[in-house]
Amino acid sequence: MKPAKPKTFIEHAASREPPGEPEAFCSRARIMPLASILLAWFDSHGRRTLPTYLESDPYAIWVGEVLLQQTQLGRGLIYRERFLATFPDLAT
Repeated sequence: MKPAKPKTFIEHAASREPPGEPEAFCSRARIMPLASILLAWFDSHGRRTLPTYLESDPYAIWVGEVLLQQTQLGRGLIYRERFLATFPDLAT
């Protein structure tokens, strides 16, 4: 008898069955196609056009990320500008 073809990551997730051995289920060969799909989605749908991501300063990006976790985008951008004007770097 021929062994059954292993399910893909997405097939396992859709079936809601236990994945079996973690080593076989989480192998690099199975994860990399999913990673490629997710990275391609992020390239076309990600939040890279927000002003936070147009910055080159890691501190300003971090401040924007923290504020946007709990604040609507429009308000968060205003608060971010005020915050960065008052505290322009970690030392202040």
